[in-house]
Amino acid sequence: MNLFILRFDMSDYKKFFLKTGIFILLNIIYWQGFLAPLRMANLGVLTNSNTDSHLFTIPKNKTYNFVLLGSSHVAAFSGGDTHAHIESMLGMNYFSFGKRGAGVLPEKVYLSYFFNQHNQTKNVVYFLDPFVMYAPQYNKQYSFDEESYHNTVLLDLIANHFDWDVSFGYIKSNFDPRRKPSPQFAYSCGTNALPFSDQNKIHTAIAELYSGGLNMSHFNESAVSLSDVIRTTQEHNAHMIIIIPPLLWGEQDPGKKALLELLSQYKKQSDIDVYDLSNSVTDPSMYSEINHLNCKGVQYTTEHFLKPILERQKFVLTASHD
Repeated sequence: MNLFILRFDMSDYKKFFLKTGIFILLNIIYWQGFLAPLRMANLGVLTNSNTDSHLFTIPKNKTYNFVLLGSSHVAAFSGGDTHAHIESMLGMNYFSFGKRGAGVLPEKVYLSYFFNQHNQTKNVVYFLDPFVMYAPQYNKQYSFDEESYHNTVLLDLIANHFDWDVSFGYIKSNFDPRRKPSPQFAYSCGTNALPFSDQNKIHTAIAELYSGGLNMSHFNESAVSLSDVIRTTQEHNAHMIIIIPPLLWGEQDPGKKALLELLSQYKKQSDIDVYDLSNSVTDPSMYSEINHLNCKGVQYTTEHFLKPILERQKFVLTASHD
């Protein structure tokens, strides 16, 4: 029985690599030689503000004050005019990899490609939601179908043990003429404020985000990926700042305790900063959904928390060179 299973698995691997090899060869000839320039010309100017398909927008040889990693909490820092406004508030430029439901593993791939394109940043700020640590759909099952094709990214997906369907779908999607970069959601200011904190909606949201429970096996996998993100950041002479973002449910988050314990270990092992802001914004009018800041909430978080954190780091860096 075991031999049969082994042969079956090896056969699957061979079929996958054969199909992948054929698609890669066709992709190099067709995509990079003809289709890519044509489609990019038709797409117009893509930026953090109008798309969260980040591989279309990552530049080359650019320098930023900081890079943002995270799921939808970080996406709220770039939609519409918000990105430019936050840069003006801070007096700093930044690039955001915020994407709904993105766990540590997909953010690791984005950051790796960012550095591979010879970009630099002084800080990497990770708004890390506890729930993304516990489930594969936020990590190795996370789709890259709305991203532009790059050979190095495909190899990164395979090396990081994404599901085969993710890697194959990433290649296949680039041959679909209907495929377009996903639009960035514009978080409006004041017009979508919650009137009150609804406990029933909070319980529903928590149940949905932790639908697979507190799976410590997945948590440990995410912990390894997070360690890799920290190491990659430091190898590129950037400082790592990890922030648990503001949430209306604060201490009710079932996955936060284990994450804080992990971050405490990493802080002892590496030169990183950790901040728990989960209880820092309790006014429902700062939220557009039960767990998403609106534009007003983003501005408040930037002014009262992100700006002091970055300025403190800037002071530390300056003092260390005196």
